Amino acid sequence: MGYSHRIVIAEGNFLLLDEDPWRRFEEVFDTAIILKASLEVCLAGLMERHRRTGKDEEAAQHQVQVVDIPNVHLILADSREAEFTVEKEDPRNIRRITRWGKAFAG
Repeated sequence: MGYSHRIVIAEGNFLLLDEDPWRRFEEVFDTAIILKASLEVCLAGLMERHRRTGKDEEAAQHQVQVVDIPNVHLILADSREAEFTVEKEDPRNIRRITRWGKAFAG
């Protein structure tokens, strides 16, 4: 029995990265959404996520400093434009959603 899906949602920081092999995702998906926030909001959200998964404060800080922050800078510097941009106000709240730069909500 085969399966057919009309909607597939994929999440990942590198899916809009404009370098191989990541740029191949542009051919697969019809719509792209990027989440944007200030560095402070990103760091707060990352720390919250690492704590939720059981990391202690030192391990969470290490993960953020050694892995997450360099990845944030890479993604911000070399990602393709997304159709939708979701701007976060804080780790849990959305400030605004835009579609191709025009306010969509918020």
